[in-house]
Amino acid sequence: MKEIIEAIKKSLADENYQAALFISLSVPDICGQIQDPQIGNGAGARKWFDEYMAFKYCPASLYDSMQVNNPNSIAKKSPEEIQHLKSLPATVTFTSTQYWDLRNAFLHNASVVGKKLTFHLTHSTSHMNVIEDALQLSAKTLCEDICKGLEKWVADMAADPVVSARITQTAEVKNVIAGGKIQFF
Repeated sequence: MKEIIEAIKKSLADENYQAALFISLSVPDICGQIQDPQIGNGAGARKWFDEYMAFKYCPASLYDSMQVNNPNSIAKKSPEEIQHLKSLPATVTFTSTQYWDLRNAFLHNASVVGKKLTFHLTHSTSHMNVIEDALQLSAKTLCEDICKGLEKWVADMAADPVVSARITQTAEVKNVIAGGKIQFF
């Protein structure tokens, strides 16, 4: 998993947003399958997204959204304003179903037009806006958030010996095999 995180971060550093997105959008699938091979990739991916991404992408209220995405904006609010914000729904969300729609469109069709929603993918700091009936997402922010979710998932799974064993069996790309007896150059 460390290699996956490093590949995403390197792709972002190199401004290779396509590669970063291809890898990142695969992470919930990979984790869901490793954690529970019986659940199936779509259900497992959405479950992983709900557990590790929903706090930021599907907040229960406008207050929760501001708390995660712009905590400085809440610091100056009065208790009454905070109560009011807690009573309002989040204005923009990116649900696990929408994630799955983007994942399928992007990975299978190299498209941002999903079955239910169109996405605008940018590499700006602007993130989670609805523009002309499309959901704008910053590829940088989304990929960084998925990396953070993956890091947390790996830490959470450390307590589960079965899942930890599956994690150690993930694919590696390396030039040394057979315990070092064979090397490729």
